[in-house]
Amino acid sequence: MGINYDVLIVHYSELFLKKTYVKKNFRDILTSNIANKLNRKNIDFEKIRVESDIICIYGNLKKDDAIYIANTFGVSFVSFALKCKSNISSIKERFNKVKDEFFAKLPKTFCVRAKKDKQLKVSHKTIEIEIASFFDDIKVDLKNADLKIFVDSNVYNTFIYWEKINGPGGLPYGSQGKVVALVSTGIDSPVSAWLMGRRGCELIILHLGESEPVKINEILMNYAGRKIKLINIPNYSQLIKRMRDRNAGKYLCILCKSAMYMLANIVAEKYSAKAIVTGENLGQVASQTLDNLRVLDRSSELPVLRPLIGLNKEEIIRLAVKLGTFNYETNKKCEFVPHKPATIISFDIYNELLRKVNFNEEMKNLLEEVNI
Repeated sequence: MGINYDVLIVHYSELFLKKTYVKKNFRDILTSNIANKLNRKNIDFEKIRVESDIICIYGNLKKDDAIYIANTFGVSFVSFALKCKSNISSIKERFNKVKDEFFAKLPKTFCVRAKKDKQLKVSHKTIEIEIASFFDDIKVDLKNADLKIFVDSNVYNTFIYWEKINGPGGLPYGSQGKVVALVSTGIDSPVSAWLMGRRGCELIILHLGESEPVKINEILMNYAGRKIKLINIPNYSQLIKRMRDRNAGKYLCILCKSAMYMLANIVAEKYSAKAIVTGENLGQVASQTLDNLRVLDRSSELPVLRPLIGLNKEEIIRLAVKLGTFNYETNKKCEFVPHKPATIISFDIYNELLRKVNFNEEMKNLLEEVNI
């Protein structure tokens, strides 16, 4: 027989550092995102509400539901919890009702960690001692206990829990404004978009190619708790082909990236986004040297955010595997990469190159063919 829990509690990340009105706004956004996720998956729950800074979800929830909720931007962890009044007698009475389930499989070691509001007269040490009294014959280990029991007490209620299901942390999705994320079906850019979503940015996914990253977009939406707009420009390769045919030579990759930035800026203007997000990391390929990135930034009126800039490939792959986006990596070697792509370009050469390939006219023609 399992333990009869009272509530699923959601602890959020970073928000305790914010001022009261900011914290409330962010918490409301997170609560709304979680409710959207519950409704989208038709999870049966009674209600979701905030009780003394803790998001509480009531209903007949299963562990899979808890894992699903935990995987939400802004969530630090979730736990199934017991709930009672914030006095010693109520805490002991509530815990006493589940002690048999605890002792059905005895842990070798345990510890109790309690925290409480300053307004409460009872000390956190007293709470820890009273809970620990149920475990007289079991060794205490404050560092690496087999069983860690947590007690959170406020002026209204106490929550007792022991299993934490960790979330991604960060800020609630949508709390930091919109960005346009250039996303391919490769390894890097989906991770980059995920990292900016975790920082609270609302994503507009821009894909340039024939195979839309639909599965990747679904993974991002699962973490966001909201729909994410996906824009695709399938005929982008024709633009690159025409520039290659006009002898862009070893600078073709730089022109390709420049066109991506410009298209992202156009999308950003239409949807009121404030920045562009790319999957670039320093020195990985020829177009991602400091010299080339410096020139490429001239192609964007908006800030270009590069959350992967300091990571190596192994670190990015580990993140992609963890998120699940690595499973949908389908990028093949680009057919347009020059034999020896340029690692350095000056502003003078760049401007002359734009004239040589009739860049502005080509961009205008491409935009006439698509509906962004």
